[in-house]
Amino acid sequence: MRLSVTKALDLIFGAFDEDLVTSRMINSSGWKRNKLYKRFNYDHNGTQRSESQIKQLILDEWKEKRDRGTVLHDYINRRYTSV
Repeated sequence: MRLSVTKALDLIFGAFDEDLVTSRMINSSGWKRNKLYKRFNYDHNGTQRSESQIKQLILDEWKEKRDRGTVLHDYINRRYTSV
């Protein structure tokens, strides 16, 4: 039986709770000062976004990165298993 790293981590730590993690991030003391994440707080017109809008933006970005990582992983896997 083969087990992916993701599945192994799920067995050890439990499933990743996106809602809990994004809530903790947004409500943390350093959120508004964080240069990486402050771009989520306001739209292109300068209007402040709601917490649910910010969460969705973060989740969308995480999904895009996860999908790109999966494509890269599959490419590497095919490249080295076909040698």
